[in-house]
Amino acid sequence: MKLTKGDKILIVVLVIFSLFFAYYMSTVDKGIEGKYVSVQINGKEINKIPFSDKIIGEQLEIETEFGRNVLEFGENEVKIIEASCLDKLCIKQGSITKVGELIVCLPNRLVIEIKHDNSNSQIDNVIF
Repeated sequence: MKLTKGDKILIVVLVIFSLFFAYYMSTVDKGIEGKYVSVQINGKEINKIPFSDKIIGEQLEIETEFGRNVLEFGENEVKIIEASCLDKLCIKQGSITKVGELIVCLPNRLVIEIKHDNSNSQIDNVIF
């Protein structure tokens, strides 16, 4: 089966459209405004930390009856740098930067999630 001229044009248009869409999706979530880190222990949110320039480089120690974790904040990112669990999978997960991403430490029953405050947003909640 041979590709016609129309098939080739369609392929090129789809590739260009895909590249533009991928670029757009990678730049949509770059802003800091309205994003925050939700710290949850055993399913309950215990802390809500908004992203700002002031928290860059800061560390937060979370010690509960289940274990100990230390979070480190970067520019628009958060990661776990120390954990009392045996497997250290939460440290190996690395940094999270986008709304909806999360880090889970099952032995310590800790969930770190990036959320967005939609109260002043014009974007529908269904997207998030």
